[in-house]
Amino acid sequence: MVVGVKLALEFIDKVREVYGAGSPQYQGFMDVMKDFKDGRANSQETTRRIIALFQGHPELIDGYAVFLPPGNTIHIPADPQENILVTTTTGAMEIARDGTVISDTHTQAPEPQGAETGLPELADGVKHLLENLQIADSKEHKA
Repeated sequence: MVVGVKLALEFIDKVREVYGAGSPQYQGFMDVMKDFKDGRANSQETTRRIIALFQGHPELIDGYAVFLPPGNTIHIPADPQENILVTTTTGAMEIARDGTVISDTHTQAPEPQGAETGLPELADGVKHLLENLQIADSKEHKA
């Protein structure tokens, strides 16, 4: 599925609406995405950090999951005591609601870091999300 600019902007607006543009959580979201783009975190680490950041807001985790490439899913059980399951094309991670990795069954070596690798992990939707975060970030600084 190709995720467009409109959906990326709507998601950024939703995160801003839930947390507020100047909040530590919104800034944390911006930092997580920038770390991925700049190669300081791979997609698995980025997803783990998003889950920790958005704890208590499963709608935001679901919103983030839309930007993952085909074959990658995030399952959030209805019971808040149960862990979140993240599946990728190379394995699965069970993650506590606070972002702690409970188990990781990925079978391949860790992927190269960041957005410049050209990985299939970086779907068009994530590219749009990153590009629109830059736009949103520059607008916040002008305001």
